[in-house]
Amino acid sequence: MVATFTAEEILEITTGRLAQGMMPDESAAAELCIDTREIKEGSWFVALPGERFDGHDFLGDAFSAGAMGCIVSERGSYPIAGSSFPLIAVDDTLKALKSLARNWRRRLNPTVVAITGRKQQPFGIVTQLMARVMSSNFGEQFHFLPPTAVLPAGEALICLLSMDETARYCLFELTPRSMDELSLFCSALTANILVITDEGYRDLKAGAAGGDAIEALGEVLANMDTRRRLAIAEDPPGSELQKFVPYFPGRLEVFSRSQPIPVPSSVLMENSELEQHLWCALTAAREMGLEEAEVLSLLSMENA
Repeated sequence: MVATFTAEEILEITTGRLAQGMMPDESAAAELCIDTREIKEGSWFVALPGERFDGHDFLGDAFSAGAMGCIVSERGSYPIAGSSFPLIAVDDTLKALKSLARNWRRRLNPTVVAITGRKQQPFGIVTQLMARVMSSNFGEQFHFLPPTAVLPAGEALICLLSMDETARYCLFELTPRSMDELSLFCSALTANILVITDEGYRDLKAGAAGGDAIEALGEVLANMDTRRRLAIAEDPPGSELQKFVPYFPGRLEVFSRSQPIPVPSSVLMENSELEQHLWCALTAAREMGLEEAEVLSLLSMENA
């Protein structure tokens, strides 16, 4: 079962209000949708503003498609004729969607692994390695969220809400377009394990997140799940990472060439950076209780 919410739950989680219409039956829970072309009868439609389209212009389509109701931004009036059709008004529909996704993540309580990625090159090597390890070991209990470089923010949050209740492990690559987007996803995901790759950190430092790298990294670390706050770095990104050590209430693991991992030469293929990537995958996998030898064997076959 994917995420479903009653009207009462939506009002409480988003601190919204019933702006128009009548409350549905208190036991009626439904999925969320952000595209009226894909809406299922009885679903909630979330009206998101966009660069080309505004979801508020399609409230009538949601009504005609059989939606249970809509989540809308606070406005003076709404283009909908059905007087009994419920409209739940919130300050910001994208932030409301984030709050609902965060609630669902907390309900399921999976182990979330987040990896810093590059907007220009989504699905980085560490992400690919971790996807291989987690899908092979956890099967249907594993949920992969596409990088935000691939999906707009609203669609990425819907992917989080589509995580089945049987999911126990989740993998996500952080490729933010702005500090606001970075904050949005860090808050919704509350990662347990964070992998800071060299290229991902460089992307933050180069301004891919629209702000200061220290501010961006601090945002990620501050929003990690308090049950297990483990940050993994391929290499110390200068002295900047060390600024967080005294304040980070978790564990930081940093790659060191003085303690190389037992990687077969057939795997490295003269690629020295791959050793760092493999170390990240092994360290994260070990935190999830997986055996190093088994993981190395799996990754060796993948890269042979």
